[in-house]
Amino acid sequence: MNTSTQESLSKNEIGITAFVLILLSIIFFHNHIQQFPSHIHAWTQSDRYALSLGYVDNGLDLFHPATYNLQPEYPAQETLSEEKGITRVDLPLPDYFAAVIMTITGNKNPIIFRLIVLVSGLIGLLYFFALTRSMNATFGFSLFSTVFLFTCPVFSYYLNGFIPSIPAISLAFAAFYYYWKYLKYSNFRNYLASITMLIFAALIRAPFILPLISMAAVQLVFNWRNKEILMKEALWLLLFGSLFSAYYTYNQYLGEVYGSIFLNKLMPAQSFSEWKLLVIETWFFWKWQYFSLGHYFVLAISFLIFLWILIRKVHINNTLLKFILIVFVMFIGSIFYFTAMAHQFPDHDYYFIDSFYLPLMLFLSIGLSQLHFTEKWKVLGINSSMFIVTILMIYSSYLIQNERYTTQGWDRTEITHMNFEGSNKLCNEAGIDKNERVLVIDAYTYNVPLILLDHKGYTVTNTSSAKINQSLQNHFDFIAIQNRFLSSDVLRNYPQLRSSLKPIANNGKVGLYRINTNQSQQSYEMLLGLRDQKIIYSTQYQNDRELIQTSDKDYLVVLDSIFSLPCTDSISLIFTAKANMIKENKEGLFLVLDLSCPGENKNFKHYDAFSLHPFFEKTVNQAEIEVTLNVPRLMQRNIRFKCYLWNSGHNNLVYNDMKLQIVQYIKHTF
Repeated sequence: MNTSTQESLSKNEIGITAFVLILLSIIFFHNHIQQFPSHIHAWTQSDRYALSLGYVDNGLDLFHPATYNLQPEYPAQETLSEEKGITRVDLPLPDYFAAVIMTITGNKNPIIFRLIVLVSGLIGLLYFFALTRSMNATFGFSLFSTVFLFTCPVFSYYLNGFIPSIPAISLAFAAFYYYWKYLKYSNFRNYLASITMLIFAALIRAPFILPLISMAAVQLVFNWRNKEILMKEALWLLLFGSLFSAYYTYNQYLGEVYGSIFLNKLMPAQSFSEWKLLVIETWFFWKWQYFSLGHYFVLAISFLIFLWILIRKVHINNTLLKFILIVFVMFIGSIFYFTAMAHQFPDHDYYFIDSFYLPLMLFLSIGLSQLHFTEKWKVLGINSSMFIVTILMIYSSYLIQNERYTTQGWDRTEITHMNFEGSNKLCNEAGIDKNERVLVIDAYTYNVPLILLDHKGYTVTNTSSAKINQSLQNHFDFIAIQNRFLSSDVLRNYPQLRSSLKPIANNGKVGLYRINTNQSQQSYEMLLGLRDQKIIYSTQYQNDRELIQTSDKDYLVVLDSIFSLPCTDSISLIFTAKANMIKENKEGLFLVLDLSCPGENKNFKHYDAFSLHPFFEKTVNQAEIEVTLNVPRLMQRNIRFKCYLWNSGHNNLVYNDMKLQIVQYIKHTF
């Protein structure tokens, strides 16, 4: 790496850095850049995507942000005369820019939103490189620190996502680049550029008001005796600050009049002991997502250099002193922010980007900018070490990205996303008008199923009896329910629906229904629309035959056979049974679908375990187990189908009327 200590930035340096960042982006994101909001925090990311789609629908009305969800989590103060999905939210500029491009191109693909966030993030990284270089760091250290930031696992993940934290922190990096230039050259235009970018960062993501406050406080202390500069800075700061205050006031108005699906309140710890517990939980869940081992090593070295600077007071001029104080004040502010939002940190990794990342990265820049070596053996050793650590950071972060994009069996948000894919076509087949409103009873997120259905409406994220009953009071036209959770999460909690749901369409993954209260109770098979489908396989144990699974019997095989099925995603495995739980009801009972290929493609494997415990939660003499599992699109022939009851909780059970079917949905509308 080039170890030149010249301060000026050259086009070659910017070009090399941009090339490295683009290359890393291709390596990290080429598999996911077109993907629908998925996996970690798909809930929030899909809400942001829905904002863009809402802008497309409302004619790009910036000041009335709306999503597909018509029932805000935090209701308006008065009942709405007309539900439009308008919501309180920090100024959604990235979402708006995505909507502008979608409108111009006529393309609503998520790649547009992802690219806007990615490009803004890469520009922010280039500004971070320029800042570090301007602080007299060598080109090698500046490039290293930029790659360091790119490969921070949580930063990399959201760099290819929908969260506004990335555009906001990118603006902050640009702001501190211009602020550094202002401190060095006293060009007031740089100060204006700095506070302008910080204000827009705060408008996009409110916690970024803290860096602006930190900058203002330090400038106030150092310019206290220079009234002319102080008044000039304060005047422009108040002018730009009023912009933030104006939108904040308007945002409060949006919340009062229309409500909000986004959090609009503080969530502090109630005591110091709770605060400590939340710190421990946050560290436990996210420590290897914030940074990898290589990152922590570099931060530790930077901290030691920082201490050496403070103790020896080496190279501390007025400019560097101001910068150090701002970083310190920002770090203290981040601690206060953590305290104010403590309950959010264990569940939301991107809150770390909103708070601690900026001061930590500036702290890194300060430390690395003080390292200069002239001896060839030291230069060679440092460059070799940086190269090795860089490779380790890239490799560690890449593995974590792949892990984050892996679908887990417990991830109901991702399961819901996969089930609702193509459901807009199902609505069209059923003749449902675009303006009809839908009620999704087992949504698990506010907007994912609504976006994929391409209909505005209401979502039930908690399928308790009270919540389902409350949702049925909304002004909807039809209902959508996932087959997978129809019985376990919906009918089990609200059995009245068996006699009021009228099936109108089903594609094997999602069923569409109208409400018809004048009908008799319907069976599970009727609600799934199985009458007109192709039954590929069916087996049933008659009423007079009991199957017993004792506590020492972990597996009860229901099916183990070789099938050659058509290549389609409309095949389902449907299992029903009556079961008595003898003695204690312990968790640990699953219906498992295990697919493998004994022939040429031995690497093929599909495993799906569905918990049957919900069917036994209520005190019943006999549980009615009803489960639908989706069979993935199979490219292989001669697939080994295994379906078994896994008794990991060592329960004692007796099964009656057990039935298993493999069904291909060939008729979607009824």
